[in-house]
Amino acid sequence: MFSISSTTAIYLRSCFLLTIAYYLIKDSTTLTEQTLIVILHQALNLKHLSLTLEFDEFLPLISLLFISLSITDLVQLSFKNHSFFESVVPVRLSLFFIIAGLSYFLKSDGFLFGNDCIFVYCLLEIWFNFLIYNLLRQEKFERNKKFEAKLEDKLLEIQQAADEKEFNNELEQVIPELERTRDL
Repeated sequence: MFSISSTTAIYLRSCFLLTIAYYLIKDSTTLTEQTLIVILHQALNLKHLSLTLEFDEFLPLISLLFISLSITDLVQLSFKNHSFFESVVPVRLSLFFIIAGLSYFLKSDGFLFGNDCIFVYCLLEIWFNFLIYNLLRQEKFERNKKFEAKLEDKLLEIQQAADEKEFNNELEQVIPELERTRDL
């Protein structure tokens, strides 16, 4: 169905976060003046974020946050810990949906996150996390299918064994593997 893997999508998200961190340190106006941000600012009547000199001292701290998010994903990916992503991606989706909704609906109430940059960042995170979530589900389904096929072949071999006692012994060894399929 998809032509990329979840690993590639996670690498793309990490590159996205590292790019944001780089531009926050180098030139933050490059981020705030992006065409997508300006168009959504005007179309949705969002408050435009202007990074003035008073914010300059906080930008490296914010960029460290983006770098740490990226490194966390890269470390988990290097250990091929897909269960981490299967558990954290739905939480991220919920969080970014809530923040995007609040930034849009509370834009005039002086809400801290009610600006165009936060809204666009949340939309891009929602897109990345939906992509990762769907790819992880597809890969998990394919892993389960392969495991079940291998297990069926093993059960068929056991069933074709002529000896009743040998059948019961081998069946007892396969039962824990059957219970493992619930965890996949």
